[in-house]
Amino acid sequence: MLHAVLEYSALHAKVCALRARLLKKSDYEAMYMMNDVPSVVRYLKTHTNYQAILSSKDENSIHRSDLEQMMQDYLSIIYEKLYRFTEGDNRRFFEYVFLRYEIELLKRILRSLETHDNVIDESTLSSFFMKHSTVNYTKLIKTETIHDFIVALSGSVYYNLLSPFLFNTEHLNTFSVEMTLDMYYFRTIQKNMNKLLKLDSKKAIEYSMGSEIDMLNIIWIYRCKKYYEAPTEIIFTYIIPYKHKLYNETLKELVKAKDMGEFHQIVREKTPYGELLDNLNEKFIEENFDKLTYKISETLSRRYPYSLAAMTSYIHLLEIESANIITLIEGVRYNVNKEELRMHLRF
Repeated sequence: MLHAVLEYSALHAKVCALRARLLKKSDYEAMYMMNDVPSVVRYLKTHTNYQAILSSKDENSIHRSDLEQMMQDYLSIIYEKLYRFTEGDNRRFFEYVFLRYEIELLKRILRSLETHDNVIDESTLSSFFMKHSTVNYTKLIKTETIHDFIVALSGSVYYNLLSPFLFNTEHLNTFSVEMTLDMYYFRTIQKNMNKLLKLDSKKAIEYSMGSEIDMLNIIWIYRCKKYYEAPTEIIFTYIIPYKHKLYNETLKELVKAKDMGEFHQIVREKTPYGELLDNLNEKFIEENFDKLTYKISETLSRRYPYSLAAMTSYIHLLEIESANIITLIEGVRYNVNKEELRMHLRF
């Protein structure tokens, strides 16, 4: 224990300072009661840690794409700050955690091909980000099709991963590409976790990543069955091949469930993730995923304060905060009922 305290004391102190700046429940309550977007943005400017990155934004004309860019910029700043407080094997592992940030950015660019929105301003990408990336973003943000998106990744670690889609066009779609990127992330973390982490850090990351994979597998089976009516043999191809508390037999039962009623029953009775299915008539399953991730992150940061869990849990919480801010501002913009808006916030 003493060795862990000495090794992680600086990182622990930094994370504690950053966590203190996260939005509190009282901040959300103040903002979701506001009646217009400029009021929410002014609150963020004057009462929260987002003042610096919002100072140049006009609260009267801010759009969703501006918010997403702002959150991406802020996450990049935080990654760089945390990187300075790691060294040795912990720093090498942190570079794989950074992979999560880049893959989420790639997925946003990929989705933008359908909406024709510009999702990133290349000039805002930090030198830290560019140093750790093999992607040519100048080419990537100019693409207009999924085919061109993959071609533009030539020379990066992602091209060999995705290039088979160029020849097997039957599965050349956003969903399949996103799934492939996510599987690559989890495979990479799993492979390097055992080599680089030890003791509490390894336990915490295994628990965090394992729970996330379990929930994502449930969500992907749910989507395949509810929205695509995909056959069981296709659903099995989308399963991430790692397990935590979602055992093989239960996983097979979920894939083979004859209808959504049976699917719900299996999730609630045979897994610890029943909350994923709460109130799905009023909210999205991804919101429940974020709420459960929030709970797990809080638990792990308390249980393993002097480990990498403190850092990875904080990153999860910051990602959820970003989603909350976007949800809140879009809800206010479109005059969503206040109680309904509150239900969609993840905390």
